[in-house]
Amino acid sequence: MTNPYKTNYVFCVILMGETSPTVNDAGNEGNNGVQSLGPKKADMLGEKISKLSEEKHAILQQLRSANKALKYKTIELEALNNLLANYNEKEVQHLQRRRKQLEFKIATNPYGPKREKELVKKVVEIEKKLEKYRPQMKAKKRKKLLEADVEELQKKVSELEKKLKGIRDELRQLFKKKRLREELSKKGGITVSSEEEAEEASLVTLEDVVEFEKEE
Repeated sequence: MTNPYKTNYVFCVILMGETSPTVNDAGNEGNNGVQSLGPKKADMLGEKISKLSEEKHAILQQLRSANKALKYKTIELEALNNLLANYNEKEVQHLQRRRKQLEFKIATNPYGPKREKELVKKVVEIEKKLEKYRPQMKAKKRKKLLEADVEELQKKVSELEKKLKGIRDELRQLFKKKRLREELSKKGGITVSSEEEAEEASLVTLEDVVEFEKEE
């Protein structure tokens, strides 16, 4: 036996706009107080997905570029490390200090020609010893710059990967909503009036009410 109270309540709820309108109600939005936002929401959802997809593409491009630069700089850094394997930095520093001391003496003391010539000769000898370390000295400076570049690139890659993950997670949720809207539209001719309703699987149409009464 049909419960008249239940039937009246359900129909009142429908008339008051507490459930989503059907396709037949789409032309009467102003009559029951419920806006049929299905197509509009679908457009907004599609636009958001499109925008995020473009952002994802841009980040992927940046990520590829950063990873490529990081790869080449890392290879170069490894080559420099091999070159510097036998670099005697202590000897280089000692020779550089000694050269400065001699140059200072020559510049500040009134040596005679013979003594000054001897000091200049020692400076030349030190320069010859330093010359064999010249490639490694340049490599050491280059290594310092590369290490800073690699650190910066690693930081950039990490930030981009974090952004990319956030966008992918958001897109995953948006695609779920999109699929749900499509399924709801196919099953009951339902248009969705809010984001919350899009996520609910218990939306009731007038046809559902009739089925409930038949079962009783």
